[in-house]
Formats: sequence, structure tokens, C-alpha cells
Amino acid sequence: MQLTKLLKLQLVYLFLAIGWNVVAIAYTFTGNTEASPAQYLPNLPGLAVYFLFIALGHFGYIKPYRILMALYGVGAAYIGIYPWIVLLLNLETTFQLIPIISGISVNGYGVILCVIAALGRFTFEKK
Repeated sequence: MQLTKLLKLQLVYLFLAIGWNVVAIAYTFTGNTEASPAQYLPNLPGLAVYFLFIALGHFGYIKPYRILMALYGVGAAYIGIYPWIVLLLNLETTFQLIPIISGISVNGYGVILCVIAALGRFTFEKK
């Protein structure tokens, strides 16, 4: 996979994650139960930082990009997937299945992209 394609896929994840958080915040503010085990508002600055990591890759700072993607991938797995799996395994949960599956899917997609970036499984474009 070329680096530019990977960066575009990471931007897709970024917009999916922002959209998911905005919908979850709106859902909670309408008086419904929480749609996520995570705190939403702290997630949004974290996603802004993720954008800065993507920018490092875009501007050719490959070593810091790979290191930071590895760290972000671990954090996204711990914050964005692990709580959902705990909820999924807890049969007494009040959470609905759609937020659980969508939360795991969006964050799983992001973690996979972080692993690809951290392992350097991309090529550079020939000029």
C-alpha cells in the first residue's frame, strides 16, 4: 500500500470517529442513556492529535509518524475497543448492540491502520 493511500484511509477513520462521537454526544444530550462507555469530549481532542500524527506522515517525518501511530494504536485499542468488548461480554448491560458493534468496528478499523503504519507496511510514491 502506498503511503498516500494509507494516509487517506486514516483520514476516513478520523472522520468516522469524529462522526461517531458527535452522534453519541447528540444521543446522550437528547435524554437517552449514554451510547458509549467512554467520555466523548476528551475523545475529540485525542482525534485532533491523531490528525497531527497523520500530518507528520504527509510531510515525510516517517520515524515519528510510525512511533506515534504505534502509541495511538495501543491507546485506541485500550480506550476504543476494550470497553466495548467488556460491555458485549456483560449480559446485564443496558447498552444496545448497534453502538457496541459500531464502536468496535470504527475503532478496530483505526487500530488496523495504526498497525500498518507502525510496522511500516507501506511504500513511497515514485516521482
